[in-house]
Formats: sequence, C-alpha cells, structure tokens
Amino acid sequence: MAKRKPKTKKELARKKSIRAINKRILIVCEGKTERIYLNGIKNEFKLGVTNEIIIPEDNDSSPISIINYAEQKYEEDKKYNENNEYDHVFCVIDRDSHPTYNQAKNKINSLN
Repeated sequence: MAKRKPKTKKELARKKSIRAINKRILIVCEGKTERIYLNGIKNEFKLGVTNEIIIPEDNDSSPISIINYAEQKYEEDKKYNENNEYDHVFCVIDRDSHPTYNQAKNKINSLN
C-alpha cells in the first residue's frame, strides 16, 4: 500500500466562515396587534434575531409620530453602532383617517 502525501499548509488551514450575515431591520409599528402579527411572521419564516419590532412608548399613534420615532431610533443606533447600523427601516401604519398621514408620507419620501 502506498504512503499518503503529507498535507500542505493550505489543506491544514482552518476553513473560513461562509455564513451569510443577516441584515438588520427596524420595524416601528403603532400598536400591540401589529407587533404580534409581525413577530408571528418573523417566527414562521425563521427570520434572524437582528430584526427589531418596536412600539413607541408614548402611545401617540399618529403616522407622523411613528415616522419621527423611527428616524430617532435609526439615528441613535447609527451613533452607537457605527459599523452595524440598520439596513432597512419600516414603519407600519394603519391608514385610518389620520390628519397627519400625508405629512408622514411626504417625510418618508424626503428621507429616502
């Protein structure tokens, strides 16, 4: 039986990680039902733990306040996590008869 060739340095070297890095997503929504619904989707599709679903504490559910809160959270995160900021920010808003809906829509367009 023939002797095996000794392994080269390259063959002995530790293999590099090939795992994909999850994108960080911030979702700001108006109320508890949206959060429950979105967490259900997150669990069903096994989305990464890097996704945050936040409900503002001040209970002001007007569309413009949701947008302002999302912008504030994004800027705070950007300041403290320079190398790992959110890749996407989503705002979930019920389109009832909010008087600030169009104002919020215009603000989103200006932020993109």
